[in-house]
Order: sequence, then structure tokens, then C-alpha cells
Amino acid sequence: MIGDLSSFTPSSFDLREIVFVAQMPHVRERIQLEYSPWFQFLLGLLQVEVEYSDVFHYVDGALLELEVRMGYRTNADAADDWHNLIATNITRTLECTISDEKVKMIVLSEFNFNSLNEHLIKTSLFKAH
Repeated sequence: MIGDLSSFTPSSFDLREIVFVAQMPHVRERIQLEYSPWFQFLLGLLQVEVEYSDVFHYVDGALLELEVRMGYRTNADAADDWHNLIATNITRTLECTISDEKVKMIVLSEFNFNSLNEHLIKTSLFKAH
């Protein structure tokens, strides 16, 4: 696990070496939280913050390409028995502003579910805004 990306030295130029994982809902006070079928909306955001460096030069309209996979499991499944819901590649254009202090990036919308009911999942996954 990488605690701080600033100390990460990749072994190749393949940036897929870095994997971000999120489990929702998470465990709180040793209790695995659950989503209710009545839960109506889930929104995922990826906020990119780039520290300014004289070594790396800003490229206007730089593209961020992500390989995204989303899985699920039910109460009847084992703790490590995940099912693939969707796998897709998405591309977002980074919109950056550079000040003398630092580089700021916009927040990128990753996904949203309009309904989390297991029988009525309607996705508007990965639409560019």
C-alpha cells in the first residue's frame, strides 16, 4: 500500500501500477454497514490535486484515462465473493489553473447511481459533464 504518492517510485512507465480502491459502505466500529433498497442516490467523485513542479510541465487539455471497475456482493455472498457490475474505460480532460502558489484541478464526476435497489439499478455511469 502506498501511503503517500510523493514517495512512490514506479518500476515502469505503466501508471496502472497505482490502483485506488474504495469499498462502500465501509466498516464502522467493527460493523459492516449496508445500503438499504430505499437508498436513492450514490455519487462518486475523483478530485485530482497536482503539486506544481518545475520538472513536469503543464499540458493544456491533458487527458486523464481511467480503467474503472465496479463490483458488488450481497448478504448471501462470502466476504471475498465480489461480482462484476461494470468495467469501462473513461477519459476526462483536466482543466487546470496555474497560480504562483500551486496548480488547481477541477473535481471530476466519476459515477452516479439513480437507484441502488438491486432490481432497479438505473445507471447514468460515467457521463461527461
